[in-house]
Amino acid sequence: MTRTIASCASACGTLMLMIQLTSASAVAQHDARAASPATSGRSGASVQADSVLTVRRADGTMARLTPAQLRALPRRTVQATSHGKTASYEGSDVRAVLAAAAVSGVAPADSLRGPGVALVLVATGADGYRASFALAELDPSIGGRAVLVVDRENGIPLPAADGPWRLVVASDARPSRWVHGLVRLEVVLPGR
Repeated sequence: MTRTIASCASACGTLMLMIQLTSASAVAQHDARAASPATSGRSGASVQADSVLTVRRADGTMARLTPAQLRALPRRTVQATSHGKTASYEGSDVRAVLAAAAVSGVAPADSLRGPGVALVLVATGADGYRASFALAELDPSIGGRAVLVVDRENGIPLPAADGPWRLVVASDARPSRWVHGLVRLEVVLPGR
């Protein structure tokens, strides 16, 4: 069973932000994987060679980014608090990740215009948890919200239960959109 929660807010218009809460069985499956000896704990080899991040473009085509491709992107560090714990997170801006996957309109020199303003980014974790962002909210010339795809916390690889990649949105009041175990990014046009 899934539930979708929608909230709308924006000084300039209406943004639709959806968070899909997954069923208890999906969360239990994720917790069982995270607790297994093969995946638990921190490891110097934070990302397995076969761990790829799948990106689905708005036209339906797919790209698969390898750990090496993600590590080659420009990196930055942010301080953020989740559940009362402040940590330093290191990774790449989600716009750079989307640009590496050849998603149009998200490269640093690009600015969303016309139909691109209606696009939504949906991030999915290994446990099925999903969160979304209006691409306009990420565009520096419109919303300017920084969303990072991170692989390090306090200078060391993410714990297996959170990685190999995790979304971090330092400016969100609650970490509801901090998707852990990030496996997929999708750019979609609502209503299609």
